[in-house]
Amino acid sequence: EEHIANITNLLRPMCEQKGLHCVITCRRRIQRGIFVDKVRLNQIILNLLSNSVKCTPSGGTVSYISDSEELPGGQMRFGFEIRDTGIGMSDEFMNRIFTPFEQERANTGQHFGGTGLGLSITHNLVHMLQGARKVESILGKGSVFTVTLPCHSADHPVAEVPDGKVVSGCVRLGLLVLM
Repeated sequence: EEHIANITNLLRPMCEQKGLHCVITCRRRIQRGIFVDKVRLNQIILNLLSNSVKCTPSGGTVSYISDSEELPGGQMRFGFEIRDTGIGMSDEFMNRIFTPFEQERANTGQHFGGTGLGLSITHNLVHMLQGARKVESILGKGSVFTVTLPCHSADHPVAEVPDGKVVSGCVRLGLLVLM
């Protein structure tokens, strides 16, 4: 619940300022905490949400949908979708969307703001967290960004956290434990 509340506190003002509808939902609630890198997760979410808000005209909708799944052996998966009814992207641009400084049109940065680095950074962060990302878009109709990250249950000992990372100073956000 706290994770959803944090997303609401972030997204709602951005949408209200631009005259957008804001939809935030949780498909499945996890019954235990999970370990995930808080700073990188927040950067991924912020990059994708701000792009969706920037590229959605007034009266449109931006949605955040979280999902999580318990897997065998203390493994978990945390994921989310960010959907918008914005300008969308062409199939040609979709092939180079994660390239640094890449924007579909020369005036995109002037019209919507940004440098074309946000999606490249997001791609690198998802890769660094050994996650997966998917993008679907229709030019003039909107886009859907899906991110899935592997996690570990907070019920398992710290020694089972990947890469031998020592987990200290974890913050518990509702059922999501973030490093």
